[in-house]
Amino acid sequence: MTRLRMRIRSVALAAVIALLGLGAGPQSAFADSSSPTPSPDTVTLRIGVTGDADTLNPNLMLETLSFETVTMTYNLLFDLDLEGQPRNQLAAEIPTLENGGISADGKIWTIKLRPEMKWSDGEPLTAADVAWTLEYYRVNIDLLPNMSLAMAGIERTTAVDDTTVEIGLSAPRADLLYGYLPILPEHIWKDVPADLAGSVYENEPPIVGSGPFTIVEWKPGSFLRMERNPHYWGPEPDVDEIIYSVYTNPETMAADLEAGTIDAAHGFLPAQYERIGALPDVEAIAYNYRNWDYLCLNCYEGEPSTGHPVLLDPAFRNALNWAVDREKLAEIAYYGFAQPATTIMTPDTWTDPDWHLQPAEDAVYAFDLEKAGQLLDAAGYTKGAGGTRQYEGEPIALRFWVLSDSIQEQTAGKLITGWLRELGLKVKLEVIDTGALVSRVYNYKGATYAPDFDMFIWYWDGFSDPSFTLSTFQTDALGGNNEPGWSNAEFDRLWLQQAQELDPAVRQELIWRMQEIFYEEAPHMALVYPRYLQAFNTGKWEGWARVQNGTGPVIWAVDNQDTYVNLKPATAEGDEEVGGSGGLWAAVIAAAVAFVGVVVVVMLRRRRKAEEE
Repeated sequence: MTRLRMRIRSVALAAVIALLGLGAGPQSAFADSSSPTPSPDTVTLRIGVTGDADTLNPNLMLETLSFETVTMTYNLLFDLDLEGQPRNQLAAEIPTLENGGISADGKIWTIKLRPEMKWSDGEPLTAADVAWTLEYYRVNIDLLPNMSLAMAGIERTTAVDDTTVEIGLSAPRADLLYGYLPILPEHIWKDVPADLAGSVYENEPPIVGSGPFTIVEWKPGSFLRMERNPHYWGPEPDVDEIIYSVYTNPETMAADLEAGTIDAAHGFLPAQYERIGALPDVEAIAYNYRNWDYLCLNCYEGEPSTGHPVLLDPAFRNALNWAVDREKLAEIAYYGFAQPATTIMTPDTWTDPDWHLQPAEDAVYAFDLEKAGQLLDAAGYTKGAGGTRQYEGEPIALRFWVLSDSIQEQTAGKLITGWLRELGLKVKLEVIDTGALVSRVYNYKGATYAPDFDMFIWYWDGFSDPSFTLSTFQTDALGGNNEPGWSNAEFDRLWLQQAQELDPAVRQELIWRMQEIFYEEAPHMALVYPRYLQAFNTGKWEGWARVQNGTGPVIWAVDNQDTYVNLKPATAEGDEEVGGSGGLWAAVIAAAVAFVGVVVVVMLRRRRKAEEE
């Protein structure tokens, strides 16, 4: 990622800047001088972000900007509405038992598609594309791990006719409506070998897709540009193009938002929140979107794990929960932009049903070092000479890692280290980069999984349905997404039950019980539910749509595109649109010409007067 400053030397351009109030002192800067310049008649939405895409291949991507833009390019069968409920996207309706879309045994789904859809290159989009895509994922699932959970249990997909797809399952699926399955154009992707699609294929733009916008240009570290799809099946957006400008400096991004260079910003610093929120015609929001930061403990019982043996004891792990002041973490490490966490499903996120289990008041882990010490004593981890707790006659010494790219996690790590040392544990805190952490968590000795850590702080981005998050803690996920290396037979059994339970109320009880088990055994301790920061211009634009019942983001939502489809330049009563590039720049140029003209006249008059004198 790069940051380039544009130095304004032209008198005329300086006049434009002055007239518009774009000058914000030395802190103001464009993200990249090579960012594309729209034509005067183009309605352009500019968004500043601090995280770049990693790839445009849906089978490989990990970063949010990739998911945000690729999902907008390749639509799904179903997405989420603003309340977080499934709705049909490429599908014409939501299949149910009542409308015959789901068979009585839950194993056959018949999905009707919207009629007469087209890809962005004008080719027909039919059931054949959907069937081909799902079969491509299914047959090559070992090569395309990004699609493994969404494809779980799918045994076949058949195009019955141009607008009907039939999916055969090995067992009922409660979360199929939430599955992340971007539909690909067969006429493009049939020539991409699966081994390349799952390894090195970059999927370079311009990309043929079905969504409201398609990716047409990407310069890593600088910007990603999308254009409106002329064959989009839904209502035609007012926005012609979207440009995501990538910043390495959040302060520069905030200055550009203040200057009007960009229309929205995601990822600025907490210290900037009040100043940005006080700007005229700018709304700043702080939100949680199924995210939590956590302390992970090495619970792997296999050989040759190098985790400290005390971490295998649920009683030891449970005691540590009482030695963490989550209120103070939220206040100090996260500058107040966080909520103390309990379970691994976020509160105020889901309705009907609510998947979050809030433990009973007397079961919530409070900060109580005395109680933590008593629990360790009762479990046999008493203090020896020098006040250090012992295991088999030796002081308990734990390695503790936090990430170099997170000031919040580093501060939280220092606070937790202090509390654990006060409890009588030897803790060595170390700051490492993400690559080093990943290599140690997913360490192998030859073909044998051998996690090499004691504990670390990291973050989790949750999913719209609990199934995937919970699946990462199954025994089957050891050596993969199961970071703590934890195994519990009842948890495994309940996961399979909830995955096949079509009654939401019954499924809710199963998921609550799974959270209860996880909370009590504490292989992974939820610390806080962080709130992310976003701001957007409400003076130039109208139609910003917050997801998650109005508590989530307007962009960076991945599985919701309402803002992009509904956003349009704001209008004043009796005036033309003021948010588009055409009208704005016409006014700018006219004002600049007038201003420069005045300057010239004044200068000529002064010169003439000097000559006369």
